[in-house]
Amino acid sequence: MNDARTSVIGAGAVAVALWAPWYAIDFGPAARGAVGAQTDTLPGAVGDFTRQLLSMIPAHIEATAWQAFEKTDVVLLVCAIVAIVAALLDRMDVVGLAGGGAAVLTIVQMLDRPGPSELISLQWGPWLALLGAAVILAGSRMRSEQPVVATSPPPDWTKPVAPTADPTHSFPPF
Repeated sequence: MNDARTSVIGAGAVAVALWAPWYAIDFGPAARGAVGAQTDTLPGAVGDFTRQLLSMIPAHIEATAWQAFEKTDVVLLVCAIVAIVAALLDRMDVVGLAGGGAAVLTIVQMLDRPGPSELISLQWGPWLALLGAAVILAGSRMRSEQPVVATSPPPDWTKPVAPTADPTHSFPPF
């Protein structure tokens, strides 16, 4: 049962990671200066409006998986739920598939960020999801490496011998 608990903990980590910050955009002084230089070229009222709008943008913006993804967040949650249910039903092959799917989806989203990778940085959410997927996979492998215990004796493949006729226990013919 230890392997099922391990997989359930990993699936919980994948699910929790969906609410953690995955991506961040930092508008530091250099970025504000570059955008501010562009607003200086705009005519009067438009330039003033743009500078005021720029001053309202926060210096640090974070996005969770729910905010950043369209469908991947739901698929990751389904992978976590499938891993939990399969672990409780002792179907470690299905747990391994769910963990592998969560790992692949997380790696793809880490590499293919929503926007230019020069501006968007990874936060701790995808690392937690990747760790959770690795724990799910580890839990599924722990079960598959355990020896199978036979519950019934092995079959006897010798040729059966015909019973001998015993006149004291025979039935009269019909």
